[in-house]
Amino acid sequence: MAPIGEGGDMMNRNWFSILSVVVIIILLTLNIGCNSSSTRSNVQPEKSKTITAELQRGDYLSITNTEYVNGVDTDAGMVMRIYTYDINNKVLSKVDDLPYTSQYPLSVVSLKEDKIYYSAAGEGKGD
Repeated sequence: MAPIGEGGDMMNRNWFSILSVVVIIILLTLNIGCNSSSTRSNVQPEKSKTITAELQRGDYLSITNTEYVNGVDTDAGMVMRIYTYDINNKVLSKVDDLPYTSQYPLSVVSLKEDKIYYSAAGEGKGD
């Protein structure tokens, strides 16, 4: 059997390792989610007014980006820009812009259902 003190050290190392991984994931998520005008690409995605059956053939990612409407601050509000990325064809398509009204702006595009699911502020109910 191991002495009593050694088991606690192992448990502390495991918690430290788990905590370190969680912190790294959070930092990476914050870094990826931040949008700066100095890091924007000049490539404009295709705008898709309706989600077409042609896009439904392959695998895709649903991507949400938040931006200031005026590009500088929140005075004019913020917007959620919603995209799909066709994995097979490597095409990024802009699906729509929605108002940023919730505490945590989340969205997902369902090409099969031709719908966008997103978070928004509810009347007296929160997000």
